[in-house]
Formats: sequence, C-alpha cells, structure tokens
Amino acid sequence: MKLLKSIAISSTLLFFVGMTNAEEGLDRSKRFHENAREKQTLSFEEEHSGHQKLDAVEAQQGQRQDSSGQADN
Repeated sequence: MKLLKSIAISSTLLFFVGMTNAEEGLDRSKRFHENAREKQTLSFEEEHSGHQKLDAVEAQQGQRQDSSGQADN
C-alpha cells in the first residue's frame, strides 16, 4: 500500500511540475514570436523608408540634371 501511495504522489507531483514547465515554455514562445514580429516590422519599415529616401534623392538629382541641362541651352 505504501508503494502505491508513493507512486501516486510522485506521479501527481511530476504532473504538476510538467504543467508548470509547459506553461513557462508557452510564455517564452509567445514572447519570442512577439519579438520576432516586432523586429520583422521594424526591419521592413527601415528597408521601405530607405527605398523612399533613395527614390526622393534620385528624383532630386534628376531635377537638378534637367535644370542644369536647360540652363546650358
């Protein structure tokens, strides 16, 4: 009977420890995915804003070349 009680108590404790670890793992996984989405959004915004800046600079250079070409004529 003692053996049966010991097995029952140890398996109950093991069950609760496993649930606690699983819950912590779930929280860590959620935080990881949230951080990954934030990083991806930031890198996309930086990349996208970089293209906009590059397009604006190219447009300004094109306007300068057009105006210098008109001044020569």
